[in-house]
Amino acid sequence: MKLNAQHHQAITLLSEGLTNKSVAEKLDVAQETVSRWKADYDFQAELNKVLNANHASSQEKLRHLSSIALSTIEAVLLDDETPPRDKVTAAFKVLEITRFRQGNIGSTNPAALEKQAQDDKLLDSYGF
Repeated sequence: MKLNAQHHQAITLLSEGLTNKSVAEKLDVAQETVSRWKADYDFQAELNKVLNANHASSQEKLRHLSSIALSTIEAVLLDDETPPRDKVTAAFKVLEITRFRQGNIGSTNPAALEKQAQDDKLLDSYGF
C-alpha cells in the first residue's frame, strides 16, 4: 500500500500508544480501517521505523539520566549531613530503568515482515 498523510497520522498516534479505537475516532475512520492498515506490511514497516526511533530516543534519555543518577548517588554518599534515603532510592530507580530492554519491535522492511508472516503460518501448520 502506498502510505498517505492519513496513514502517517495513524502511525504517529499508534506510536504514542493510542488504541485502534482512539486512532479511528481522531481520524474519523472506522476502527476496522485502522485494523486493516495495521495488517498491511508497508504500514507495519513504517510504524516499526517510528517505534524504533522512539525507542532509540528513550534509550538516549535514559543514558543521560543514569549519568545524573550516578552524580546524585555520589553527592549523597559524600555529604554526611544530607539524609540520603529518598535521593538514593530515586537514583537507583533511574538506574533500574536504564536496564530496561524493550522486546523486538520488528523489521522495517515490508518484504521481511511478509516473509516472517509466511514462516509463522508455516510453523503454525506444523503445530509449532
